[in-house]
Amino acid sequence: MKINMKSLYLETTRPDDYRDRRPYKVEKLNTLWALLIIICAALLYGVAVVRFYSLPKPLDENDPQNRGEFIAARARQDLKKLEELGTRVVGSASNEKQAVELLMKTVNEIKQNASDLYEIENLVQTVSGGLVLGPSASFYDSIHNVVVKFSPRNAVSNSSLLINAHFDTVPTSPGIIQGGGDDGLMVAVMLEVLRVLSASKTLLQHTIIFLFNGAEENSLQGSHAFITQHEWAKDIKAFINLDALGNGGKEILFQSGPQHPWIAKYYTQYAVHPYANSMGEEIFQLNLIPSDTDFRIFRDFGHIPGLDLAHCLNDYVYHTEYDGMESIPDGTFQHTGDNILAIAKAIANSPELPDTSKHASGNLVFYDVLGWFIIYYSDNTGVIINLSICAVSIAVIIISLALIKHSAEVTYVELVFKLIWSLCVQSASGALATGVVVGIAFLLDSVDYSLSWFSQPWLLFGLYYCPFVFVLGMIPSLYLNSRFNILPLHFAIQLLLHSQCIMFISVAIIMTILQIRSAYVVTIAIMFYTLTVIVNWVVNIYTRPYLWLLPHLIGQILPFAFYGYLSMISNSTFIPLSGRFGADFNAEVLIAFSQTGFAMLMAGFLVPIFNLFKRTKIILSFFMLIFIIFFIIAFTSLAFPYTTATAPQRHSVYHTKRTFHAVDGSVRREDAGYYILTWDRRSPGIIKDTLAKHVTLQNADKDCSSELMCGLPHYFSGMRSFVSSGFWVDAKSPDLEGNPTLTLLSKEEIIGLQRFTFKMTGTRQTQIFIEPISGVQLINWSLPSKLPSESNKQDDAYFLMMRFGGDSVSKEFWLDFKVPEKNNGSTFNIALVGHYQDRDDKLTTEFKQFLKLFPPYAALVATQSSYERWRF
Repeated sequence: MKINMKSLYLETTRPDDYRDRRPYKVEKLNTLWALLIIICAALLYGVAVVRFYSLPKPLDENDPQNRGEFIAARARQDLKKLEELGTRVVGSASNEKQAVELLMKTVNEIKQNASDLYEIENLVQTVSGGLVLGPSASFYDSIHNVVVKFSPRNAVSNSSLLINAHFDTVPTSPGIIQGGGDDGLMVAVMLEVLRVLSASKTLLQHTIIFLFNGAEENSLQGSHAFITQHEWAKDIKAFINLDALGNGGKEILFQSGPQHPWIAKYYTQYAVHPYANSMGEEIFQLNLIPSDTDFRIFRDFGHIPGLDLAHCLNDYVYHTEYDGMESIPDGTFQHTGDNILAIAKAIANSPELPDTSKHASGNLVFYDVLGWFIIYYSDNTGVIINLSICAVSIAVIIISLALIKHSAEVTYVELVFKLIWSLCVQSASGALATGVVVGIAFLLDSVDYSLSWFSQPWLLFGLYYCPFVFVLGMIPSLYLNSRFNILPLHFAIQLLLHSQCIMFISVAIIMTILQIRSAYVVTIAIMFYTLTVIVNWVVNIYTRPYLWLLPHLIGQILPFAFYGYLSMISNSTFIPLSGRFGADFNAEVLIAFSQTGFAMLMAGFLVPIFNLFKRTKIILSFFMLIFIIFFIIAFTSLAFPYTTATAPQRHSVYHTKRTFHAVDGSVRREDAGYYILTWDRRSPGIIKDTLAKHVTLQNADKDCSSELMCGLPHYFSGMRSFVSSGFWVDAKSPDLEGNPTLTLLSKEEIIGLQRFTFKMTGTRQTQIFIEPISGVQLINWSLPSKLPSESNKQDDAYFLMMRFGGDSVSKEFWLDFKVPEKNNGSTFNIALVGHYQDRDDKLTTEFKQFLKLFPPYAALVATQSSYERWRF
């Protein structure tokens, strides 16, 4: 390419009269160079995608390189045996007997082949109790855990490491939830880790407790039962919790500690395949993810530090009948097994384990770089790093301004004025680009075409990245060609890049002040940009119109790939999650807004340089053309969100018999119908389109003003927030066996106090709602937990969950109410809800026909239930 040296000289010549200044006319680079940069960016993103999906080679027993390593093939066989038991709901024979027997048998086989260096004890814990989590009280009766104690023979230490996973599955019907991903895979990994350790000839320093808990899907009851009641729990000083938010892929470390950075260090130092991000911990604690794990129980009730790891890929099939081992690659077993084996051995040999309280200080910032290696440091160090990088960057920008002032022969006042202009232009571009993207999201949502990207995330590029880049680049382009630009083009672009850096610095400082550890995400962009500015000084090419671009682009390679990798992690988690945020939550806007963040991080330091190339506006218009094409696609069948089996739409349908009693105990109302719970933004529209032509749909909230908890059979407390978008269809009564009953045994009157004693006979999954009448307070009960706080009540009612793992499904309890002196009327309302989760063969013919009305891409949770309400 021939460069006119005369023009390069002229472009740095300062006009004699400021009033006569015009935009500089320069010979720009060929447009093909811009195309090359775009292609390179696409290839870098491809690298991020490959790294995101990469898994290690799985091993089998015949592998000649096998030397006491985790064997994926054996773990898969363990999972296959567990899956063959079918759905394992708390209270079912498959969960309480068959799964327990299988686990005990497998552990006994491992014991027979164990090394003489270790002792292995295994037992079944049958336990009852209760706890309060958020707005609900949870009670369990005769649930089962399988517990294994793996101890060095003649051990001198009583300290133990706990490794936990659950073998029960979420309730569903029809269809069989095999629980391959949640959480059978982790159970299989634990069995293989135990198998490998038991055959080892190397002695561990401390004991490892393997907890196979049998009641996680019911408000984390199994882990609570163990950590609060088992005799081995008192010696546990740290834990590793293994769970799932998906099916397959890599397991990510997303929570650690808290306030125990030492345990996260062991992950960072010993994980064979690092995949971790402390940003996940902060997101999880904001309750943006509608799930919880046993990590919470061990942390809050056991008061011990730990690690929380989970598979998050393919959340589409999480808690559906499609969650089976056939979609889990062998590499997933190997990835998880290698990591857990190495980390467990390291912590079990750690000097910190006997007295972890000595090491309880601060949290850790950690993140892996494309799975190659992991970076970690304390949160205090993170503050220093963030502020130091910001300070250095500010100093570099100031020095850069001085150098530009000297080269461009402008005054400091003029240059500062231009920097302010550049900062305003770049800030306005970013704000407007974000506004345009969010506006597109609102538009798509308003016409009921949201979630077009649900099963096809590639649509996000055209719908949101492209318009963002177009707006982000077009406004600066117009500015650089206006009379307001008095600087040579390359200096003007450098000011825009400095402005972008100043914006990032502001964000990083604010996040650091707010003690947000994820500030490192922005600090990385600042650091690499600052380094390239310094490099340009050192080699003295910052004044060269084009040559300075080379270090700048090289400096963007690693950050671009890193942010692409982060976007893959984020999208693979939140896009499937948008299918269960509820119909009242605008997931379209959330996803669109998240894309603007990643687009700014990846494109913020790249888009301004398009102005160095010919036909800048045509280059930017290319992105707008892509958007138009994708926007049109969003309204076609190509962008329909759901696919059968791989990306289904969730629907919960409760065939419910309802009975409402008057104050005198007589039945004042009785009916039956289907309660349809909608899980995502498009559910109401699809329900109307597919079902309204066959049945009469009523709003599910039609009884909310008159009946306790809307007169609906809520299975968990969070279901109350879904009612406004749900539906009710009148129907014949379900065929129920052993309807739940509530019998008042006695009522005792004490001054200002009334005690009601009841006998409840329910199902294995029973809920009780209690609503004191205005002025009355529930102050105590005989149930095995404290009362939920007043602030945690829903609709002024207490939500109680009862789960029965044994043969008995009855319970006696009393309730104490504080009543006003002049109270001569009723004291409280109470409702008893029963669910029949393991009766697929008992669904009525009418109900089965109704379920066939749903589209083939629907994943149904179809359940028979009862709701009965009294006033006392």
